[in-house]
Amino acid sequence: MALLVMGIAVGLVGGYWAGMNHVGAPVVTPPPAVAATKGPAPDGSSIGAAIPPGTDVEVPKENPIPAPPAPVAEHPGGADAKSATPAPARDTPPAPVGRLTIRSATAGAMVKVDGHSHGAPPVTLTDLTLGTHTVEVSKSGYIARTERISLTAATSAKTVTLDLQAEPSPVATPAAAARGAATATGSIFLDSRPSGARVLLDSHDAGKTPLTLPAIKVGSHPLRFELAGYKALDTSVNVRAGQQERVTVTLEQALVQLLASLQQFPNRQ
Repeated sequence: MALLVMGIAVGLVGGYWAGMNHVGAPVVTPPPAVAATKGPAPDGSSIGAAIPPGTDVEVPKENPIPAPPAPVAEHPGGADAKSATPAPARDTPPAPVGRLTIRSATAGAMVKVDGHSHGAPPVTLTDLTLGTHTVEVSKSGYIARTERISLTAATSAKTVTLDLQAEPSPVATPAAAARGAATATGSIFLDSRPSGARVLLDSHDAGKTPLTLPAIKVGSHPLRFELAGYKALDTSVNVRAGQQERVTVTLEQALVQLLASLQQFPNRQ
């Protein structure tokens, strides 16, 4: 009897549950080997024990409730701490620069600043760093000038004028002067037959024969010999460096020239 009563009770309970499952949501039967573990249920409750194999688990039709967003952690200092957050760093301002103008009345001079060439003056540089700079003005044959110019925040622009002086001529000894003259000039010895003729060198009166002319510039020079009663004679001489040239001429009498011209006409008698 006890077994019969127990069987009836189990049947009633099973029928009741079957009717409820038919009316409610579909029943999902997990695989026999898989058991649900402890964890949060869709409604936020916790399952206390493992679900034995073969037990029907009802899955709700509604979408699961989404998890609440993670709370935003406040700064420990609150609103004041937010305002104390350091602002982004601003761009560093450019370093200050100076302006330098170099002038010189010496034509053809060259300008260097800190060893860098900048051509002929006037020169204006607008991107020099503050501090001391070396300015040099030079030209061949002139004494170079060097100045150190300081540019500061208080005086960042300056103009300087550097004029040059010609180098003095070197003092030569007599021997050196003679050697220099010998290499740059030559001499001429002039004579004529008959002597005493006036000599024109480069159209200038140089004297009468016999005559020696020293320190004559190297090159070709025209000569003219003139003597009263004689025909003038024109020639030239090529002077070489360090050499003496000899020129001797024979002048022709003017009467002989006249007789020669008369012989060209026939005798009228």
